[in-house]
Amino acid sequence: MFTFLGTTWVQEMVWFIKHRMNLAGSEVNICQRFPMLEMSSLMESRNAEEFREEFFKKSVDYIDQLTGQRFIKTHLPLCVLPKDLKNVSKQPKVIYVIRSPKDVFISYYHHGHVMHGWKPNMADFAKVYLGDKVLFGPYWKHVFGFYNMRHLPNFLIVKYEDMKKDLKSVIENVCHFLEEDPLSDDQLEALCKRLDFNFMKDNDSVNYRRFVEVSRQRDPELPDFMRSGTIGNHKEQMSAELIAEFDEWIKKNISNTDFDQNYAYGYSKCN
Repeated sequence: MFTFLGTTWVQEMVWFIKHRMNLAGSEVNICQRFPMLEMSSLMESRNAEEFREEFFKKSVDYIDQLTGQRFIKTHLPLCVLPKDLKNVSKQPKVIYVIRSPKDVFISYYHHGHVMHGWKPNMADFAKVYLGDKVLFGPYWKHVFGFYNMRHLPNFLIVKYEDMKKDLKSVIENVCHFLEEDPLSDDQLEALCKRLDFNFMKDNDSVNYRRFVEVSRQRDPELPDFMRSGTIGNHKEQMSAELIAEFDEWIKKNISNTDFDQNYAYGYSKCN
């Protein structure tokens, strides 16, 4: 599974669907049962004494050693992933989560401060973001790399906003995509509770509390890894001028494409 933002949410969903609501198994840290491909490179900036597990320090080796069906998370763009995936000679199930780009920006801004120790203010970070200089970017190249593969049977695009509006329907769609038997009504209800933002925020197997506690050694005021989980949060944090700048950037990048304009603008033109 490959995603951009909203990854932890979908990771937990997919893991529970494939393991038929195995609550005991879900107590294992999500980084172990659903490892991130590039985690080892991100760990280079971390205190090695705090994170000795192989799925942190040697994530590629850890994934290589896994047997049976593997669950893999990555933020990497399609262009740097294995050629077998791009030329369709192999067809693993790929789920790509998209989110309104202005909300992605806000989420990424706070994520960088909490998880990576970034220091820039929002205006300065916007210059880097809009200039396609961010980690895992450029943004639109990343999005269209996967979005343009959506016609293939092994690719599924999931909208973060759809998960917020109708989580049950998204779960059912993902379950069908994964070729799994439908969950029972009780299982579906239980999974929705497990995927509730407040439940996940307090769940140490998915909330990255260990990472945040290390980060708080340098800045005790840092928020949690799971911060708000809302739609349209950019309207509360971005100035009108910055929103207008983003709208021009969006227009430039989605012109002459079939990408949904209302969605790309974060519905700001409809509200």
